[in-house]
Amino acid sequence: MRFDRQLLVRAAMVIGAFDVLYLLADHVGANYRRLMTLSAVDGLLVLSLVVLTGFVGQISFVQAELNGFGGLLAGAMIGRLHWSFWVALPLAVVASVAVGIVVGVPALRLRGLILGVVTIALALAFDAWVFSLDTFKAQFIDRPSLLGWDLSDDRATFAFCLAVLAGCAWMVANLQRSKTGRMLASIRDAEVAARTSGVDVTRAKLLAFGISAGLAGLAGVLLDLTIGTADKQSFTLLISLNIAAVVILMGPNRVASAFAGGIFLRWGSEILDKVGVGGKYLNVVLGVGLIVQLIAAPEGVVGQFSHIRAAAGRSLRRRVAAT
Repeated sequence: MRFDRQLLVRAAMVIGAFDVLYLLADHVGANYRRLMTLSAVDGLLVLSLVVLTGFVGQISFVQAELNGFGGLLAGAMIGRLHWSFWVALPLAVVASVAVGIVVGVPALRLRGLILGVVTIALALAFDAWVFSLDTFKAQFIDRPSLLGWDLSDDRATFAFCLAVLAGCAWMVANLQRSKTGRMLASIRDAEVAARTSGVDVTRAKLLAFGISAGLAGLAGVLLDLTIGTADKQSFTLLISLNIAAVVILMGPNRVASAFAGGIFLRWGSEILDKVGVGGKYLNVVLGVGLIVQLIAAPEGVVGQFSHIRAAAGRSLRRRVAAT
Protein backbone atom coordinates (compact mmCIF):
# COMPACT_ATOMS: atom_id res chain seq x y z
CA MET A 1 0.00 0.00 0.00
CA ARG A 2 1.38 3.38 -1.04
CA PHE A 3 1.01 6.44 1.16
CA ASP A 4 1.30 10.10 0.28
CA ARG A 5 4.20 11.21 2.46
CA GLN A 6 3.18 14.86 2.44
CA LEU A 7 -0.36 13.93 3.43
CA LEU A 8 0.91 11.83 6.34
CA VAL A 9 3.14 14.67 7.52
CA ARG A 10 0.25 17.13 7.40
CA ALA A 11 -2.03 14.71 9.22
CA ALA A 12 0.59 14.24 11.94
CA MET A 13 0.98 18.02 12.27
CA VAL A 14 -2.79 18.51 12.57
CA ILE A 15 -3.10 15.80 15.21
CA GLY A 16 -0.14 17.23 17.12
CA ALA A 17 -1.55 20.76 16.99
CA PHE A 18 -4.94 19.49 18.13
CA ASP A 19 -3.37 17.72 21.11
CA VAL A 20 -1.34 20.80 22.07
CA LEU A 21 -4.39 23.05 21.89
CA TYR A 22 -6.47 20.61 23.94
CA LEU A 23 -3.77 20.47 26.62
CA LEU A 24 -3.60 24.26 26.58
CA ALA A 25 -7.38 24.49 27.02
CA ASP A 26 -7.05 22.10 29.95
CA HIS A 27 -4.65 24.43 31.80
CA VAL A 28 -6.00 27.93 31.15
CA GLY A 29 -8.82 29.73 32.90
CA ALA A 30 -12.48 29.58 31.90
CA ASN A 31 -12.33 32.96 30.13
CA TYR A 32 -9.40 31.99 27.91
CA ARG A 33 -10.96 28.60 27.26
CA ARG A 34 -14.10 30.31 26.01
CA LEU A 35 -12.06 32.66 23.82
CA MET A 36 -10.36 29.64 22.28
CA THR A 37 -13.72 28.06 21.53
CA LEU A 38 -15.14 31.27 20.09
CA SER A 39 -12.06 31.60 17.88
CA ALA A 40 -12.93 28.26 16.30
CA VAL A 41 -16.56 29.36 15.85
CA ASP A 42 -15.53 32.67 14.25
CA GLY A 43 -13.09 30.74 12.08
CA LEU A 44 -16.08 29.00 10.49
CA LEU A 45 -17.66 32.38 9.80
CA VAL A 46 -14.47 33.62 8.16
CA LEU A 47 -14.29 30.39 6.17
CA SER A 48 -17.77 31.08 4.80
CA LEU A 49 -16.48 34.30 3.22
CA VAL A 50 -13.34 32.60 1.95
CA VAL A 51 -15.62 30.39 -0.16
CA LEU A 52 -17.72 33.29 -1.40
CA THR A 53 -15.21 36.12 -1.80
CA GLY A 54 -11.98 34.21 -2.26
CA PHE A 55 -13.18 31.43 -4.54
CA VAL A 56 -15.81 33.16 -6.67
CA GLY A 57 -15.18 36.88 -6.07
CA GLN A 58 -18.61 37.80 -4.69
CA ILE A 59 -19.07 40.52 -2.06
CA SER A 60 -21.33 39.90 0.92
CA PHE A 61 -21.99 42.03 3.99
CA VAL A 62 -24.77 39.80 5.29
CA GLN A 63 -22.68 36.95 6.75
CA ALA A 64 -23.38 37.78 10.40
CA GLU A 65 -27.10 37.77 9.65
CA LEU A 66 -26.86 34.36 7.96
CA ASN A 67 -24.88 33.29 11.00
CA GLY A 68 -27.69 34.62 13.19
CA PHE A 69 -30.40 32.96 11.13
CA GLY A 70 -28.84 29.54 11.70
CA GLY A 71 -28.20 30.19 15.37
CA LEU A 72 -31.60 31.71 16.16
CA LEU A 73 -33.46 29.05 14.19
CA ALA A 74 -31.63 26.30 16.05
CA GLY A 75 -32.34 28.13 19.32
CA ALA A 76 -36.05 28.22 18.50
CA MET A 77 -36.13 24.51 17.67
CA ILE A 78 -34.27 23.60 20.86
CA GLY A 79 -35.70 26.15 23.31
CA ARG A 80 -39.30 26.47 22.07
CA LEU A 81 -39.98 23.11 20.40
CA HIS A 82 -37.67 21.13 22.72
CA TRP A 83 -36.00 19.29 19.86
CA SER A 84 -32.65 17.59 20.24
CA PHE A 85 -29.60 19.72 19.48
CA TRP A 86 -28.43 17.05 17.02
CA VAL A 87 -31.70 17.34 15.09
CA ALA A 88 -31.75 21.15 15.17
CA LEU A 89 -28.15 21.48 13.96
CA PRO A 90 -28.50 19.91 10.48
CA LEU A 91 -31.97 21.42 9.96
CA ALA A 92 -30.65 24.91 10.76
CA VAL A 93 -27.72 24.42 8.38
CA VAL A 94 -30.00 23.24 5.56
CA ALA A 95 -32.34 26.19 6.15
CA SER A 96 -29.33 28.55 6.09
CA VAL A 97 -28.25 27.09 2.76
CA ALA A 98 -31.72 27.77 1.35
CA VAL A 99 -31.69 31.37 2.61
CA GLY A 100 -28.17 31.82 1.24
CA ILE A 101 -29.30 30.75 -2.21
CA VAL A 102 -32.15 33.29 -2.06
CA VAL A 103 -29.68 35.98 -0.95
CA GLY A 104 -27.45 34.99 -3.87
CA VAL A 105 -30.13 35.64 -6.50
CA PRO A 106 -29.20 39.37 -6.82
CA ALA A 107 -25.61 38.29 -7.54
CA LEU A 108 -26.78 36.75 -10.81
CA ARG A 109 -27.16 40.24 -12.31
CA LEU A 110 -25.19 42.48 -9.94
CA ARG A 111 -21.53 42.64 -9.02
CA GLY A 112 -19.00 44.81 -7.24
CA LEU A 113 -20.13 47.81 -5.21
CA ILE A 114 -23.79 47.51 -6.24
CA LEU A 115 -23.92 43.92 -4.97
CA GLY A 116 -22.28 45.04 -1.72
CA VAL A 117 -24.93 47.72 -1.22
CA VAL A 118 -27.70 45.19 -1.87
CA THR A 119 -26.27 42.79 0.74
CA ILE A 120 -26.10 45.68 3.23
CA ALA A 121 -29.79 46.33 2.59
CA LEU A 122 -30.53 42.65 3.17
CA ALA A 123 -28.52 42.73 6.40
CA LEU A 124 -30.50 45.73 7.64
CA ALA A 125 -33.74 43.93 6.77
CA PHE A 126 -32.64 40.94 8.85
CA ASP A 127 -31.64 43.16 11.78
CA ALA A 128 -34.79 45.30 11.76
CA TRP A 129 -37.48 42.81 10.79
CA VAL A 130 -36.57 39.11 10.53
CA PHE A 131 -34.80 38.92 13.88
CA SER A 132 -37.67 40.80 15.54
CA LEU A 133 -40.14 38.01 14.77
CA ASP A 134 -41.46 36.08 17.73
CA THR A 135 -39.86 32.90 16.37
CA PHE A 136 -36.38 34.34 16.88
CA LYS A 137 -36.72 35.51 20.48
CA ALA A 138 -33.75 34.78 22.74
CA GLN A 139 -33.59 31.19 23.98
CA PHE A 140 -31.35 29.38 26.45
CA ILE A 141 -29.59 26.26 25.20
CA ASP A 142 -28.53 23.28 27.27
CA ARG A 143 -25.36 21.61 26.07
CA PRO A 144 -25.94 18.03 24.88
CA SER A 145 -23.73 14.97 24.98
CA LEU A 146 -22.12 13.26 22.00
CA LEU A 147 -21.58 9.49 22.22
CA GLY A 148 -21.20 9.78 25.97
CA TRP A 149 -18.98 12.86 25.64
CA ASP A 150 -20.52 15.59 27.81
CA LEU A 151 -20.27 18.92 26.00
CA SER A 152 -21.17 20.80 29.18
CA ASP A 153 -17.42 20.57 29.83
CA ASP A 154 -15.80 23.64 28.21
CA ARG A 155 -12.82 21.54 27.12
CA ALA A 156 -15.09 19.13 25.27
CA THR A 157 -16.95 22.02 23.62
CA PHE A 158 -13.65 23.53 22.48
CA ALA A 159 -12.45 20.22 21.07
CA PHE A 160 -15.75 19.68 19.25
CA CYS A 161 -15.84 23.18 17.71
CA LEU A 162 -12.19 22.96 16.68
CA ALA A 163 -12.78 19.55 15.10
CA VAL A 164 -15.76 20.94 13.15
CA LEU A 165 -13.66 23.87 11.93
CA ALA A 166 -10.80 21.58 10.90
CA GLY A 167 -13.18 19.22 9.08
CA CYS A 168 -14.90 22.06 7.22
CA ALA A 169 -11.54 23.64 6.32
CA TRP A 170 -10.37 20.30 4.91
CA MET A 171 -13.51 19.98 2.78
CA VAL A 172 -13.22 23.58 1.55
CA ALA A 173 -9.55 23.04 0.67
CA ASN A 174 -10.53 19.95 -1.35
CA LEU A 175 -13.26 21.99 -3.04
CA GLN A 176 -10.71 24.63 -4.01
CA ARG A 177 -8.49 22.01 -5.68
CA SER A 178 -11.39 20.25 -7.42
CA LYS A 179 -12.91 20.84 -10.83
CA THR A 180 -15.72 22.80 -9.17
CA GLY A 181 -13.15 24.99 -7.41
CA ARG A 182 -11.41 25.75 -10.69
CA MET A 183 -14.79 26.60 -12.21
CA LEU A 184 -15.49 29.04 -9.37
CA ALA A 185 -12.04 30.58 -9.81
CA SER A 186 -12.68 31.09 -13.52
CA ILE A 187 -15.80 33.11 -12.67
CA ARG A 188 -13.81 35.19 -10.20
CA ASP A 189 -11.03 35.90 -12.70
CA ALA A 190 -13.11 36.47 -15.85
CA GLU A 191 -16.85 35.87 -15.65
CA VAL A 192 -17.55 36.61 -19.32
CA ALA A 193 -14.80 34.24 -20.46
CA ALA A 194 -16.06 31.55 -18.08
CA ARG A 195 -19.60 31.89 -19.41
CA THR A 196 -18.31 31.73 -22.99
CA SER A 197 -16.35 28.57 -22.25
CA GLY A 198 -19.51 26.79 -21.09
CA VAL A 199 -19.43 27.32 -17.31
CA ASP A 200 -22.91 27.49 -15.78
CA VAL A 201 -22.32 30.78 -13.96
CA THR A 202 -25.80 30.92 -12.43
CA ARG A 203 -25.49 27.49 -10.87
CA ALA A 204 -21.93 28.12 -9.69
CA LYS A 205 -22.77 31.41 -7.97
CA LEU A 206 -25.79 29.97 -6.20
CA LEU A 207 -23.68 26.98 -5.14
CA ALA A 208 -21.09 29.31 -3.62
CA PHE A 209 -23.73 31.35 -1.80
CA GLY A 210 -25.36 28.16 -0.52
CA ILE A 211 -22.10 26.68 0.80
CA SER A 212 -21.11 30.01 2.35
CA ALA A 213 -24.49 30.40 4.08
CA GLY A 214 -24.37 26.81 5.32
CA LEU A 215 -20.99 27.42 6.97
CA ALA A 216 -22.25 30.68 8.48
CA GLY A 217 -25.38 28.96 9.81
CA LEU A 218 -23.27 26.16 11.27
CA ALA A 219 -21.16 28.77 13.05
CA GLY A 220 -24.35 30.25 14.49
CA VAL A 221 -25.44 26.91 15.94
CA LEU A 222 -22.00 26.36 17.46
CA LEU A 223 -22.16 29.86 18.94
CA ASP A 224 -25.40 28.80 20.67
CA LEU A 225 -23.58 25.76 22.01
CA THR A 226 -20.67 27.84 23.29
CA ILE A 227 -22.44 30.73 25.01
CA GLY A 228 -25.57 28.80 25.98
CA THR A 229 -28.07 31.19 24.41
CA ALA A 230 -29.36 32.39 21.04
CA ASP A 231 -29.72 36.18 21.01
CA LYS A 232 -30.06 38.54 18.03
CA GLN A 233 -27.64 41.02 19.65
CA SER A 234 -24.80 38.72 18.59
CA PHE A 235 -25.59 39.22 14.88
CA THR A 236 -25.43 42.75 13.45
CA LEU A 237 -24.32 44.55 10.29
CA LEU A 238 -21.22 45.90 12.06
CA ILE A 239 -20.09 42.33 12.73
CA SER A 240 -20.61 41.51 9.03
CA LEU A 241 -18.41 44.45 8.06
CA ASN A 242 -15.73 43.39 10.53
CA ILE A 243 -15.72 39.84 9.18
CA ALA A 244 -15.38 41.07 5.59
CA ALA A 245 -12.49 43.32 6.62
CA VAL A 246 -10.72 40.50 8.46
CA VAL A 247 -11.07 38.16 5.46
CA ILE A 248 -9.44 40.76 3.19
CA LEU A 249 -6.71 41.40 5.76
CA MET A 250 -5.83 37.74 6.17
CA GLY A 251 -6.24 36.79 2.51
CA PRO A 252 -9.59 35.87 0.94
CA ASN A 253 -8.22 33.04 -1.20
CA ARG A 254 -6.54 31.13 1.64
CA VAL A 255 -8.29 28.46 3.70
CA ALA A 256 -5.79 29.09 6.51
CA SER A 257 -7.26 32.60 6.80
CA ALA A 258 -10.17 30.99 8.66
CA PHE A 259 -7.89 30.03 11.56
CA ALA A 260 -5.96 33.32 11.55
CA GLY A 261 -9.14 35.38 11.21
CA GLY A 262 -10.89 33.56 14.04
CA ILE A 263 -7.94 34.21 16.34
CA PHE A 264 -7.79 37.89 15.36
CA LEU A 265 -11.52 38.46 15.91
CA ARG A 266 -11.58 36.98 19.41
CA TRP A 267 -8.07 37.59 20.75
CA GLY A 268 -7.40 41.01 19.23
CA SER A 269 -9.30 42.93 21.92
CA GLU A 270 -7.85 40.76 24.69
CA ILE A 271 -4.28 41.42 23.53
CA LEU A 272 -4.88 45.17 23.18
CA ASP A 273 -6.25 45.22 26.74
CA LYS A 274 -3.19 43.37 28.03
CA VAL A 275 -0.73 45.80 26.41
CA GLY A 276 -2.64 48.81 27.73
CA VAL A 277 -4.03 50.09 24.43
CA GLY A 278 -7.64 49.04 25.02
CA GLY A 279 -9.81 46.54 23.20
CA LYS A 280 -12.11 49.32 21.96
CA TYR A 281 -9.41 50.27 19.46
CA LEU A 282 -9.49 46.90 17.68
CA ASN A 283 -11.35 48.38 14.70
CA VAL A 284 -8.70 51.10 14.45
CA VAL A 285 -6.00 48.44 14.34
CA LEU A 286 -8.03 46.55 11.75
CA GLY A 287 -8.39 49.66 9.56
CA VAL A 288 -4.69 50.52 9.73
CA GLY A 289 -3.81 46.89 9.08
CA LEU A 290 -6.00 46.86 5.96
CA ILE A 291 -4.28 49.96 4.57
CA VAL A 292 -0.81 48.51 5.19
CA GLN A 293 -1.83 45.10 3.85
CA LEU A 294 -3.30 46.46 0.62
CA ILE A 295 -0.05 48.34 -0.05
CA ALA A 296 2.57 45.89 1.19
CA ALA A 297 0.89 42.47 0.94
CA PRO A 298 -2.06 42.44 -1.51
CA GLU A 299 -2.51 38.68 -1.06
CA GLY A 300 -3.13 39.12 2.66
CA VAL A 301 -1.21 38.32 5.81
CA VAL A 302 -1.54 34.55 5.37
CA GLY A 303 -0.48 34.78 1.72
CA GLN A 304 2.55 36.90 2.62
CA PHE A 305 3.52 34.45 5.34
CA SER A 306 3.31 31.60 2.82
CA HIS A 307 5.64 33.47 0.45
CA ILE A 308 8.12 34.13 3.26
CA ARG A 309 8.01 30.48 4.34
CA ALA A 310 8.54 29.29 0.75
CA ALA A 311 11.48 31.67 0.28
CA ALA A 312 13.04 30.52 3.55
CA GLY A 313 12.61 26.88 2.48
CA ARG A 314 14.33 27.51 -0.86
CA SER A 315 17.18 29.32 0.88
CA LEU A 316 17.61 26.47 3.35
CA ARG A 317 17.67 23.86 0.57
CA ARG A 318 20.31 25.84 -1.34
CA ARG A 319 22.49 26.02 1.76
CA VAL A 320 22.13 22.31 2.40
CA ALA A 321 22.96 21.54 -1.23
CA ALA A 322 26.03 23.77 -1.08
CA THR A 323 27.49 21.99 1.96
